[in-house]
Amino acid sequence: MKLATPYKLDHARAILGVLLLFFAASGLGAEFTDHRLNGGVPVLSELLETGAIAMFGVVFVLGWNALGENRKQGMVVLAIAALCIALLDALHMMSVQGLFDINTPANLSRDRYLSLFARAVAAKSLLMIALLPFNSRVRRRAATAALTLAVVTVGVVASLIFRHADLLPPLLIVGRGPTTLYLNVEYAIAAVNAVTGVLLYRQLRTTMQTSEQATSDRTTLHFNALIAAAAMAFSALYFVASTTIEPAMNMFNVLAQLCMAIAALSLCRATLTIGLHTPYAAQTALLQQMEETSSGIDQSQMRMTGIIENANDAIISTDESQKIVQANAAAAAMFRTTVEEMQGKSLEDYLPQQERTAPDEHHSYPGNNEISIRMTGRRATDHAVIGVKSNGEEFPLEGSISSMMVNDDRIYTVILRDITERRQIQEQMAQSHKELSQFAIALNAVREEERKHIARDLHDDLGQLLAAMRMDLSLLQQQPVQTSRSEQLLGSMDKLLVTSITSLRRIATDLRPRALDEGGLYFALESLRKEFIARHGIDCRLVANEAALALDDARSTAIFRIIQESLTNIVRHAQASKVTLKLARHKGFLVISIQDDGRGIAHAELHKERSFGLVGMRERVRAMQGELSITGELGHGTLIEITIPL
Repeated sequence: MKLATPYKLDHARAILGVLLLFFAASGLGAEFTDHRLNGGVPVLSELLETGAIAMFGVVFVLGWNALGENRKQGMVVLAIAALCIALLDALHMMSVQGLFDINTPANLSRDRYLSLFARAVAAKSLLMIALLPFNSRVRRRAATAALTLAVVTVGVVASLIFRHADLLPPLLIVGRGPTTLYLNVEYAIAAVNAVTGVLLYRQLRTTMQTSEQATSDRTTLHFNALIAAAAMAFSALYFVASTTIEPAMNMFNVLAQLCMAIAALSLCRATLTIGLHTPYAAQTALLQQMEETSSGIDQSQMRMTGIIENANDAIISTDESQKIVQANAAAAAMFRTTVEEMQGKSLEDYLPQQERTAPDEHHSYPGNNEISIRMTGRRATDHAVIGVKSNGEEFPLEGSISSMMVNDDRIYTVILRDITERRQIQEQMAQSHKELSQFAIALNAVREEERKHIARDLHDDLGQLLAAMRMDLSLLQQQPVQTSRSEQLLGSMDKLLVTSITSLRRIATDLRPRALDEGGLYFALESLRKEFIARHGIDCRLVANEAALALDDARSTAIFRIIQESLTNIVRHAQASKVTLKLARHKGFLVISIQDDGRGIAHAELHKERSFGLVGMRERVRAMQGELSITGELGHGTLIEITIPL
């Protein structure tokens, strides 16, 4: 269905061309037509004027009530002007009919004054439509005030013309024809209408530059106002001709009234389109849109139903009393029942209330019994719901809840997932990780024990053997009979023995610091600090209390190895010049910090492959139920913080 009439600029050009051709042709055939019609010309003129009055009345009614409370400025101007024109033309007709055979100068001027004033109002209103913004809204009170003022003005002017016509300058003089004043006013009306037509044509051309057609209210009004302005310009010229061209006065008067009727018809067409056709078209378009929307909703509902029915997750919808109103096939299969059996039952039958406990963040809704289900996105092991199958078997679930209003009733939708397999995998992984951790702890303990034995054997057996050999060598050097060659060999052997003893002590210390067994953790760390400074030339400070480091052998060994590994990493990677070791007890914890002023460490380096030193440190800390944190900023050093419960 075609809802609106499209306007084209070519239509306006064509209509204006027809009016112009008609004006030219009418000038040639007016005398002949007037002679053939004879006495019927005045009657035809009155009929045309009556029709114009009726159409201007329709323009007022439709224009005043168009768009309801959202009155627009252009329509208000047109409606008020149409009412004024209709009143003045009606008075003009009554004047002509009441004075049919009277042609005194006063009566003739009164007749012309009413017609001039009506057409001047029309010319001014069309010019206002061309100049003022159409879409500006006018309040009802302001529109009513303007209408009242216009009607009062028409009444005052009409009263002046009827009662004091002899006081007004004459427009027609019997025997002499129209006065200069009358002709100038008619030409002015024609000129104003011509200017208005040019303005409206330019506005239409600007509006239609980007679109060949337009159906807006503004374009509708401007298009028809352009035709009305052209018709009224020709009407003014015809009225001049009706007073100056003697043989065809009556015919030119008919043509003038015909142009007025064309203008009224054009404006009537505009108000009909804006006041009736456009709202109807908009309503029809709205109905079509509603039908399309309804069809789209139906299709969306069908798609949603298909998605729910074919979803792999269990979906259950309940009301506020937790009665199941909808369930999909996946839910029925999960609980080993059917969709028909689930509908109408209580959610309590499948999710027992005592099992609905959320250890962390959860989502709930009220009912006879509050439902509380952990939202998705948490750890899979933190399931908050235990489901019960139709055979009584319990199984873990995780899910989420959403709600929506349907016909003033709140419906809750629960999406559930069976995490039995995932939980089993999680438990297996946790058990495997626990076993690996225990294995690592046992492996470290065995390795430390082996190191202790090897270090003790090296120190006690091989160390004593080397010391005895050096004593024998010293006795041999004290013998009186020696050659220079033998003295050189004995000295070299002595140096080798000293070097061997030193290396033996270093190896034994690396395997197991003797100070750790004899003096405890504090003296072992102090010995490690001095050896670190001597071997690498890096300043190292130890801030600790001997009493605070009185720990059992396992913890002392683990902490020593952690600090030893940290210092090794500093030497290899940090490029530091200063290291600070701090160990202190705080609220039942041993707090350890190792800080350097080196190049720092990037986040990616903390988890790079084959970083076994850091892995070993983490495992040792985890074995002691502690926590390890490594932070660093490039160019500002690295900080290792360890907290171990005591």
